[in-house]
Amino acid sequence: MEDVELRDLLEENLNLAKENNRLLKSARRAVRLSFIGKLIFWIIVLGIPTYLYVTYFAPMLSSIMSSAGITSGGSITKVFGLPSVDSVTHALNTFKTISHTATQTVQNVTTP
Repeated sequence: MEDVELRDLLEENLNLAKENNRLLKSARRAVRLSFIGKLIFWIIVLGIPTYLYVTYFAPMLSSIMSSAGITSGGSITKVFGLPSVDSVTHALNTFKTISHTATQTVQNVTTP
């Protein structure tokens, strides 16, 4: 009687081990496919814009910049009509000077 019970327990253990192995293989396959899917996704997300930039936008921008007379060492702000860093710095320094002068004038007028 004990031999039959022991045999049943061993068979049940074997069946559970096989099922566990099948589930582990399935989980590993899912993780592997998930990694491959994420890798493909990021290659597409980063690759397509890079390809478009290199193929289309870079030559287009260099054409626009050369037609605007901007060399590679120049600034793209001239193309779009934006002020350069130097002109913004100059405007800020001028504002500070005017502001400081106006503050001194107001102080001189208000103090008897």
